[in-house]
Amino acid sequence: PADATVAGDTRTVVSCTEKKDVASEVTFEVGLILAVPPETESVMMQFTLAVNLAGTWRVMGFAECSSVELMRGSVSTMMLESTVKNASDSILVVETRPTEPIYKPSLLKTTRWMGQPYRFTSALPNAVVHEELCESTLAWEIPSKLLKLQAEVLIDEVARLTGKAGEMETIVAAASPTPQTSAELLYGVDFEQDVVQAESVDRKLKAQRSTWATLLELAECCGTAIRNYRTMGKYYAECHTNETVIKRSKQRKESALRSCPTNLHIHTVSVTRRDSAAANARADDSSREVPLSGSTVTCGAPTAHALGFSGGGLQPMMEKVLELAAKLNCDEISACSVLGWSPALCIKTIYGEDYRDGEPWTQADAHATLAKMVFDCRIRADAVLGQALSIVTTAFVARLEELWRADDSALLERIGRVGFLCSVESLLSTAGSEHKMIRDVYAALDIIRVNIRFRLQLRLPSQRGDTVNLVAAGKGVFIVEILLCEECWGWIPDPIKDPDCQISVHPVLFSIGVNEWQMLSNIVGTNSLQADINEKSLRELMSYANLCISQETRAASAEDRPPSSATSRPTRLAVQFLSELSEKDCRKDHEMLWTAADCARLLGGGRVTFCKSGKDRTSMSVTLETTRLLCRDHGMQASVASSVTNMMRLHGVRRSNVYKNTDAFSYAFNTLQVRSLPAPYRPPAGSHR
Repeated sequence: PADATVAGDTRTVVSCTEKKDVASEVTFEVGLILAVPPETESVMMQFTLAVNLAGTWRVMGFAECSSVELMRGSVSTMMLESTVKNASDSILVVETRPTEPIYKPSLLKTTRWMGQPYRFTSALPNAVVHEELCESTLAWEIPSKLLKLQAEVLIDEVARLTGKAGEMETIVAAASPTPQTSAELLYGVDFEQDVVQAESVDRKLKAQRSTWATLLELAECCGTAIRNYRTMGKYYAECHTNETVIKRSKQRKESALRSCPTNLHIHTVSVTRRDSAAANARADDSSREVPLSGSTVTCGAPTAHALGFSGGGLQPMMEKVLELAAKLNCDEISACSVLGWSPALCIKTIYGEDYRDGEPWTQADAHATLAKMVFDCRIRADAVLGQALSIVTTAFVARLEELWRADDSALLERIGRVGFLCSVESLLSTAGSEHKMIRDVYAALDIIRVNIRFRLQLRLPSQRGDTVNLVAAGKGVFIVEILLCEECWGWIPDPIKDPDCQISVHPVLFSIGVNEWQMLSNIVGTNSLQADINEKSLRELMSYANLCISQETRAASAEDRPPSSATSRPTRLAVQFLSELSEKDCRKDHEMLWTAADCARLLGGGRVTFCKSGKDRTSMSVTLETTRLLCRDHGMQASVASSVTNMMRLHGVRRSNVYKNTDAFSYAFNTLQVRSLPAPYRPPAGSHR
């Protein structure tokens, strides 16, 4: 249980009288004293078997024990018996899991912390690496507040629709009955002209009635959506207050949770170093926490699973709307983003005997179709925006936390001027439904680029417990206000405190599939979507780097510094990496993901990694990136990088995340799927099905 604690040191030395081979199975017993709530009936435990050889601890394997019966009471004693399989020799040591976070965010409210420390005796001496994972409460807070604003937009839409419906009702009621086209009831000098006019009047009246019915139908649909949004928003707010567990991967198709991100977590690694002179002293007295250059937000794909993919995803749906709007000369749709689209503006009121437009009622059905397509796009956009905005906002607040701890106000001031870069890494394939998921994600990030701004604000006493506040700025634009404590607010540079300072968002999506379906897609040549997205994101990343260079040059000029020192070393490295990135194969080179992530961190941006559920492929990617950061920032030997990565995949917090989502500790890869993964993304033996 999350609220169970271990009394005393959990490292238990077990003596073994019988000599065992390293690769054989070893049965052992461990005695622990656990402090658990009285109502607890069972627990799930993980533990590591290690041996001490010549003063060095070596990990031999990993074990799990579940459904352990406990004696009633606040403190219970139990004996555990399990078998260790898949033993492997290693120079690495997995420490006992701590009970308190090492690197706990202050600006972002998090829950359900998980941590795992490691000691790499030769690869990273005199240091302990702390791997930590926690849930972001923005998974509930952002959607609950966004749904409230989206419901208000729909209320205005209902007013427009009912207003036009009332106007059409008056016109239909005042219209004359349709003239009979038979010769006996037609009088006039020109018989043929009267017949044509009668048929035209008949078509017009039918179009008026059809338009009236369409307006009423859309108003009813908007009313239903408003009721659903209010119910969902209220439920999300309660989940935020009660710190409910985030949406698990098995819940991604639930309609009531469609605006919430799946499996949203912050994955952080920090390093505690010990001075050689104090190597034998207490760790609490000689340790110094050194965070890595960035946290990584991990999650499932921000896509509308609950709404299905019959339309191909949000991006093709929007393209069809724009194509039809251009044919109908509907400038109200073409001139704004999807959040500014209005079904009511797609429908033209058909008035009386006005023939100047060449019988405009002949296009009434087309306008009604456009209005319904716009409504469907808005509903899907609302769902994916709630997920994507929660993810990007989590990345921004996590990055702000790092800048505050590093006292890097200059970088924050530059972000205020050029915008926040968010590098989003997708591991989805371009086959099957995942191909359509990518289109949802791409459209959602494009909406954020156009319609979302960040602004920093001091948290008021009435806003205690909140991390953000959402404000509608008109025309589909939303401002996300990040609420800060007084200590952090005092550190913020004055230009950023200005209420008019709105920080733009620059999300860049790099997508490379790594599973067996992507291998098939590469063979048959259906991976062009990856190339298109990656090439566009590469241009946007280069554009952002140029903005950073221009801003640093202006700052150097204002401070009378020489031009040679105008561009910082991280920016120069990022530009160098970008030149290398342009030479990568944008269709299938997974190393492009590594270079793009390095560029984003060097430019001061945030990092997001996702796959379909955010647990299996995502775990492989984030552990690989963590090892690369240890080598780059802390001088860990590259020769042991693969061993370190496998150690984290086998014993780290990612398997606990898998258990949280699936009630099993094994990654969801079978043998065939493991073989189809690129070598750096393959899980170690004993960690998958």
